[in-house]
Amino acid sequence: MHPVWHAAAKLKTHEFTSKTRIDMSPKEQAKRDGWQLFMTTTNELFLPSRITYRVLNPLELVLKFQSLRSMIFEPHRNRWAWNYEFEARTLGFPDDYDRIPPERQPVVLAFCYLTAKDTLQVFVRSTLRLRKALLFFEEHVPRACAIGESYDEYNLLTAHDSRKPIPVLEDFFRDESKIAFIDIEAMTSDPAKFATESFLYAEKSLEPLERHVFEAFYEDGDRYMEMAMRMRELLALKQYGSETPIRPYDFYLEIFQNTAHSAGSDASGAQIEGQHRLGT
Repeated sequence: MHPVWHAAAKLKTHEFTSKTRIDMSPKEQAKRDGWQLFMTTTNELFLPSRITYRVLNPLELVLKFQSLRSMIFEPHRNRWAWNYEFEARTLGFPDDYDRIPPERQPVVLAFCYLTAKDTLQVFVRSTLRLRKALLFFEEHVPRACAIGESYDEYNLLTAHDSRKPIPVLEDFFRDESKIAFIDIEAMTSDPAKFATESFLYAEKSLEPLERHVFEAFYEDGDRYMEMAMRMRELLALKQYGSETPIRPYDFYLEIFQNTAHSAGSDASGAQIEGQHRLGT
């Protein structure tokens, strides 16, 4: 996410085929028959992500996948499908995952590719599935076998012609040149650089494609990812409803100001209530 949000949490276009349109506001969408906001089968915003792991022991990784009942190899695609069954059911997915009709079960949570001897790429369709995939691999794949390097985010909502084939998940990340690399850890390690870079980012519009390193997840786990992915969804919704590019900095500033105002109001209310109780 944007550096300003990362700091807060630590207080501690892409070109597609003509089948997919990503620049429509809700007003424009309503005027076009057949176009609709693309969602997952479990009613989540379609916000694709790609996780990249550096594989240190390919044989151990394959043996681990073979031992997991929720991982199914698809030889015709040369990939593994991670399904919502067996081990995946222990991760606390919402009830919507169990309400899918039996004929459409199991829900495919991710597609996994060994793109090279030392590279594993995992593709997911939503922010929730990104969070759960990170937890799943952290639990079942030792870091001595495969260690996380980065995760890429597509940050725009997709309006899709329902009469056409659905967007291909992997296509969102094929052009590496369009991915903006955000190395927060390197930036925040140098206070002077952080001040300069933060000023520059404050002027930037929402990046359609971003790459992030694993440090924040490895340090803070799902607590950080839950907050970051919620902000990612809110930014995507705000951009979807806007006729012009939005600046994440403005959005974060608005949230911080509203939070501060709310906190101030709550404190004032508590003080007045206390005075009344004291008879003053």
